Amino acid sequence: MYPEYDVVKVSDLHLVEQLLNKDSKMILLLEDVFGKTNCKFSKDSDKSVLDFLQSYIDDGTVKIIFTIRSEVKKSLQYQDLFSSHRIFKGFEEIDLDSSKFKMTVDEKKKLLTNYCLTNNIKIVNAWENENYDDESILDKKNPVKINEATLISIVNIETYLGFPESCYMFTTNRALTRLGIRFFKHPSRSLNHEIDCLRRNGEYNSKERISYITLVYTLLSSNTLKINDFDESLVASILKSCYNRDKFIKKGQIVDAAGEMTGGYLTCNAEMSVFQFQHQTIFESILLSYYKVDPKLVLTTIDFEMIREIVKLCNFHAAKEEIRMIVPKELYGDLARRLFIIFRDQFSHMPSIFIKVLCDSDLMTYIDGDFVQQLCENFTEASNLDITTLITYEGKSEEVAFCLTAAILWYTTLKGWTWENVKIIMDSLKCSLRSETRSNVGDACKRTIIAAFLYSCDKKKTDTIEPFLKTIDELEIRFDINRYFQDLVYNQNQSVASCVLQHFSQKINIVEAILETDREKLHFLLNILSGTFFCSNIQYSVLINDRTKMIKWFFSSVDPMHFNMTEAVQTSGNKGLLEVVDWFIKTFQYKLFNCQVLMKEACRKGWETVVSSFLKEEAYQAYDFKSILIAAYQYSWHTIAKELLEKSTMETFEVTDLMTEACRKSDFENVTSLIIYIAEKDISLNNTIKNVFEALKNNASWCLSDFCTNFVKVLLTHIDSNKTLTRHEDLKSLRTINLFLDCVSETTFNFRVAVAESISDDIVHKQNWMILNVDPELLDIQEVILFTFTNTNSYSIAKSLLETVNHNLFDMKTVTNRVCWLGKHEMLKSILELVDPILVDMKTNTIEASRIGHLGVVKCV
Repeated sequence: MYPEYDVVKVSDLHLVEQLLNKDSKMILLLEDVFGKTNCKFSKDSDKSVLDFLQSYIDDGTVKIIFTIRSEVKKSLQYQDLFSSHRIFKGFEEIDLDSSKFKMTVDEKKKLLTNYCLTNNIKIVNAWENENYDDESILDKKNPVKINEATLISIVNIETYLGFPESCYMFTTNRALTRLGIRFFKHPSRSLNHEIDCLRRNGEYNSKERISYITLVYTLLSSNTLKINDFDESLVASILKSCYNRDKFIKKGQIVDAAGEMTGGYLTCNAEMSVFQFQHQTIFESILLSYYKVDPKLVLTTIDFEMIREIVKLCNFHAAKEEIRMIVPKELYGDLARRLFIIFRDQFSHMPSIFIKVLCDSDLMTYIDGDFVQQLCENFTEASNLDITTLITYEGKSEEVAFCLTAAILWYTTLKGWTWENVKIIMDSLKCSLRSETRSNVGDACKRTIIAAFLYSCDKKKTDTIEPFLKTIDELEIRFDINRYFQDLVYNQNQSVASCVLQHFSQKINIVEAILETDREKLHFLLNILSGTFFCSNIQYSVLINDRTKMIKWFFSSVDPMHFNMTEAVQTSGNKGLLEVVDWFIKTFQYKLFNCQVLMKEACRKGWETVVSSFLKEEAYQAYDFKSILIAAYQYSWHTIAKELLEKSTMETFEVTDLMTEACRKSDFENVTSLIIYIAEKDISLNNTIKNVFEALKNNASWCLSDFCTNFVKVLLTHIDSNKTLTRHEDLKSLRTINLFLDCVSETTFNFRVAVAESISDDIVHKQNWMILNVDPELLDIQEVILFTFTNTNSYSIAKSLLETVNHNLFDMKTVTNRVCWLGKHEMLKSILELVDPILVDMKTNTIEASRIGHLGVVKCV
């Protein structure tokens, strides 16, 4: 429109005198020459410059455009400025904030996009990665990437600076570009400098001192200065903290100062008699400034967004031009407490949002273990607020009690933080767990650790898997590592499976894995085993078809010290692979096994090979001798039982218990061993038998009659034998059979029949002992006589009975009748010689013998 004119922008009113001369034809853009926040115009110094400009305007050689910010325009000094000089007469005012001229979102987007293209800044798709915060972009040769989502967020911000100016500064100064959206949302360095100057000037300038105190008062009063609700004590404390003065400041002075700053830093609602900050950036700038005076107090008022975007820990390395509030270590506790209050009051119903915002902030990006510890301590109370968070645990979503460090661990795991940073969280969590007394919180922490570990495995984050495994092991967290290892095998996740196997080889049950893995997955399992431990001589076809051979191949190929050999034996035995159990015991040194555990298991399950092998190592003193002996009687380990009895003492075990077990099982070889042991140790057999029968007489699960019959056989077998029993005279007078009758009810079994049967093997000394030692009145002598007199091999016994037993105790007629019927003439001859004829009915017997044809019987008569 005016091609012959030069366009020049000027920010200092007094520079125009140096620019203009008689030949000048110029359009001057006078930008912010009357101030950026408050109106700054001096009639004394500025009037002469305006007069100088007016002369050029009158000549038509200079055209002038003043830019005045809305804040300055609203200043109470605005009208004085425009009425003070004729240069402002007839000007056309264009209000860029009016609906007619205000930039629309689309216009802002187009403007920012054009600035970006001009300055090597690319706008990429919303889902693409950005690099504006990379240090490398400080070199303008390197392109910057900003995605559309960030672009939209920027154009929707009401900036404190004019939007075009903000766009220009953001795109041309790469130090500001690195700030991203924070540049548009937070105060600029110039504003912060202006506020700090106001504070510093207050040391010697009372007007600026009162202005700064007024701004701080508004800050500490929740962005509200109420004229009708004035706190003089707060003003006094601000004055003391900022300037170390005790002078009283009147309410009117504060109100006047607020009035003068209206339109600049403050706005005024006349109806409500309230002043407030004109823009959020002013609030933040005052906050940053006063933080240098009283940081503890500021930390009690700061909001979450400002904490997230401006507050930094002392380990933070700020980028150039970045506005930040650095918190020293000694104030970590105050910051953590403020965060807890914000959480409790604003986020207790949505803890996941709080965790996300916190973890995405620089407070956690530049993580400090001391700060995490303060967070942990200050958020202890949060676990009592009945708040839960969601984690994915072993394939399912689960709500757990809220614990800040656990929730942070879960989120940072999902975000893929490096272990270096996750470790800081984990260390704090471990400290909390060791002192945590609330079971629901402790359980939540442990479940979160497992969930984080499983997630890392699923994402194959090998840098975190190993430390997680060590943590799980260190904290002794219950976790089915065997099932998880088998899941890895099933899913063919070899790298993770190998890592888990390396660190949990002592806890992973290899035998179970080999036995439980599906046949089609065995090839993959072999690859994991061989790849992890560098096994050789793999014959896939042979091993896959014979899992027993696979077990032997693997344990023969590796250092057994890496594995729980005790568990390997236990699993083999529990699966019925006694051959493998035997192989383990014979192949490896017994010191590789937990002998006490295996001996206990072997005694419980009946693994004779294990017990026998360990006993041969002469280490049985380390075991429960009594338990082994009881097992020997329970499982009828005759050789082991004899060996242990030879090495035992009376204090080692309870004889009655062993005899009871042997009797219950009708294991008469072990009964025999005990009888010998009783004789050798001079133990009362009578008392032992009495105790046994007291224990067993009401037990219906075994046949008492069968036991008694056979027990008497065992007992009698050793009477008068060359065994050690003969060393004791009292054994010859044992009334054991009588004792049986005393201890056991006659209705329980027919003991007399049992005794008769017990002598059926024609061992003469047994019968003789019975005759001498058992009261005939207690026996069913009739059955004894009938049995012996009708048995071909029992002639001598029968004769002995006739000679020693009262004939009136039995029915001799019946006995004689039976002898005659069987044709036992030798027996009949002895009867006729030794028995009173009155007791026999020979007439009837002779007739019966003749009818049958037993002539030998007839001749005897």
